[in-house]
Amino acid sequence: MAIFRLIRVSESGRRIGESHPRAILTDADVDTIRAMHEDEGKGYKTISKYMTQIKGRRISRGLVWKVCKYRTRAEHCADVKTVEVV
Repeated sequence: MAIFRLIRVSESGRRIGESHPRAILTDADVDTIRAMHEDEGKGYKTISKYMTQIKGRRISRGLVWKVCKYRTRAEHCADVKTVEVV
């Protein structure tokens, strides 16, 4: 029995978001980080410490800064591909 997974891709056909093989954060994590910064006014260091506790692995202040400034995880989903999971 084959198992299939939906993969989000950008306009150039590259995997984006949590479907990227090297993604550290889920899409929900990215939304949480941006909400904490934009809505609650929390600083990068505070968010970094919070996410590190939640994830159980170090989430750097630099990564939080990149997410908040839309330097990373800012591409829009152009298509969805179906991939067979082995």
